[in-house]
Amino acid sequence: MSEKTSHGLGASAAFAVVRIVAAGLLLWALAPHPYGYYIALRWVTCAVAVYTVIVAAQAELWGWVVAFGAVALLFNPLVPVHLDRGTWSPIDIAVAALFAGSIPFLRGGKGRAQSAS
Repeated sequence: MSEKTSHGLGASAAFAVVRIVAAGLLLWALAPHPYGYYIALRWVTCAVAVYTVIVAAQAELWGWVVAFGAVALLFNPLVPVHLDRGTWSPIDIAVAALFAGSIPFLRGGKGRAQSAS
């Protein structure tokens, strides 16, 4: 049985919600926003990608590890990659799709990773 969060969501559902939120923020980035939004987006995207790498590594799903490792590096807020808006737009769309697409394949469990095989 999966561990419940304080709001009644299981760890697997909470992990899915976090990835959906990250995907939504990435798609929302296609509209113009203050520079601070994009800085916050880097932190959120990098953090969610790093956590996804951990879950994927525990499940030994190395393709997901590589994909989300690349996302974490690209959105790293400490050593930022500077690209123009026209370049970031398709990247944001692709990463949003990657987060959403990973949901059926990666589920965070009670202290361990689970794959939906």
